Amino acid sequence: VIVPNFNHAAFLGERLRSILNQTFQNFELIVLDDASTDDSLAVIQEQLKGHPYQLLVNATNSGQPCSQWLAGIGMASGRYIWIAESDDTCSPNFLERMVAHLETGSVLAYCRTISIDAESAPLVDQSFWPDTFAPNRWQRSFTLNGAELCRSFMAQGNIVANASCVVFRKPSRAVLKAVGAVTANRRHTGDWLFWTHYLMRMGGSVSFDAEPLSCFRWHDQTTRSLVSRSREKLRFAEYSSTIVSVRGITRPWPCWHWHAVAT
Repeated sequence: VIVPNFNHAAFLGERLRSILNQTFQNFELIVLDDASTDDSLAVIQEQLKGHPYQLLVNATNSGQPCSQWLAGIGMASGRYIWIAESDDTCSPNFLERMVAHLETGSVLAYCRTISIDAESAPLVDQSFWPDTFAPNRWQRSFTLNGAELCRSFMAQGNIVANASCVVFRKPSRAVLKAVGAVTANRRHTGDWLFWTHYLMRMGGSVSFDAEPLSCFRWHDQTTRSLVSRSREKLRFAEYSSTIVSVRGITRPWPCWHWHAVAT
């Protein structure tokens, strides 16, 4: 279980408690602090008192969420990886359910999420993002070939709602290196690239659990809330190049095909 954190002291206690209270307890805990300037380290020490864990603290902020993911994966010794974002939370049986899906042979398992606010109250006006691509697809649990999922949906947009709702098989060093190369310096779209390139390289199937076992928290410091006008051009440029990368690996068709689609 990897917990990447930056200045989420206000939510970190609930996140860590949600991990420690899981019904599935056969896990190692790795906490990565990306040079927080709040009370995060004090919260970590208090909440994890008496529990074994590894802690890596960056001297300077990386500014790249996926770099923290990759660092944690490199430190992990288990078969499966759960990137439990420090401002999110989940049901006590989340990990048990996701591991059960992986034990049937899937390389990645994820579930439906509930959006919550800073006070952990559900947001009734926040829909489940993947529903925008196919309203009925994520209403029921399913298992689907990972490459097919990428070609059908990832080529249009990131249909993995957020990292906290995912548990996946630890990739080989070769896959980890390849994924690291394509996600480097990506502030806004690293997760989209990560899941797409991971699934296309790993092969195997994806299991989706339609029960909402994970909660994504919306607040003022959410990465999705920090896009200012001054950064909008950079964000657009990043999204444009990401689409090229995603299309390149999911649908490696010749340029004349895309010209025909565009016209």
